[in-house]
Amino acid sequence: MDFNYKTLFRISFQHNYFGSGAFSRVGVKVSPESAIILKNYGLAWKQAKDQMVVLYDAEDAHSESKLRALVEDGIKLQFWVYSEEPALLNFTDLPFEGNQDSIYFFSNALTTSKTNEKGLALSKEEYVSGSDKVKLYQGAVKISEKHVQNASNARIIDIFKGKVDAKLDVVDNSVDVALPDNQNGYYVYSEGKSDFPFYVDADFGWKVPFAVIEIHLDAKVNEDARAVKNNGTISPLSYVIGFNSRSVFWKYYIMSNHLRELEGLVIANGRSDIEFIGPNKEQVLGKHDSESFISNKPLPFTELRKYRFQLHKNYDKKRGGGKTVMKSLPNPDPAKLKPMNGQPGQYYTEIYIY
Repeated sequence: MDFNYKTLFRISFQHNYFGSGAFSRVGVKVSPESAIILKNYGLAWKQAKDQMVVLYDAEDAHSESKLRALVEDGIKLQFWVYSEEPALLNFTDLPFEGNQDSIYFFSNALTTSKTNEKGLALSKEEYVSGSDKVKLYQGAVKISEKHVQNASNARIIDIFKGKVDAKLDVVDNSVDVALPDNQNGYYVYSEGKSDFPFYVDADFGWKVPFAVIEIHLDAKVNEDARAVKNNGTISPLSYVIGFNSRSVFWKYYIMSNHLRELEGLVIANGRSDIEFIGPNKEQVLGKHDSESFISNKPLPFTELRKYRFQLHKNYDKKRGGGKTVMKSLPNPDPAKLKPMNGQPGQYYTEIYIY
């Protein structure tokens, strides 16, 4: 049997922290319901690095009628996104709070952004923000029979409170605890309804997804935001989920004794709008004496060497000059992010110079 798959739509993940602009440290799962829809309507999907693509078989004699049915039947596809980058929130301009009781939700039914050269943004703003979050129902969830040796010993698990000593047939208040047929994962139900169901499996360490993506193919969504038009014709679409780098104060610590003994230390750069205040004597890492310099304004985290800061000695701020001690200071490590004392929402990152 011949197959000639063509793109129906693609979703790309972008992050301006990375030099390429592509965010490839994500994993994607199709929801169990959507997996059935893909099969029934002759669609396929795949993920590669920073993109996931949904495809249709252009050689299928019934392809046109199947695609038209996607619109007529009010079909939507749902995907669950998992971050494979531990420090994602550190270097991304997103709120830290609410990780366990909310989830990012993207849909082409909610988009307000216009299409640019990268595609149609699925976030409500240019970049993903707190406005893209939705609350999760804080109910009980259940592990699949496939992942327990004896189903009678399975326990209800609440992702917010840990294990709950209950049997499979327990109903917690108004929460329906139901085991999906032949599915291995968790579901959250609220009063028998699952507006934002999510799926967790062993490949991602049994954790809650970072985000849910819903792509509507039905006529309720503006034609400009969907690949299948009302008459069944195809206009392949590119959707984008873009992340912006977090801007923080960069703080350099002079750690080695031989550097701290030098006179007139200054961190200099070729940009007049960036200045490093210091040196200031302080202790770092609990016990080490250091001299520190901190930027006068927040600077974005970046994988590339966007800024070229140098360490000089015998530097005269009025006349300039001095001698270069280090030609290129290191970029900050997002893992070394700390809150600024007395400044809510402001952060700095520690960079050690030896």
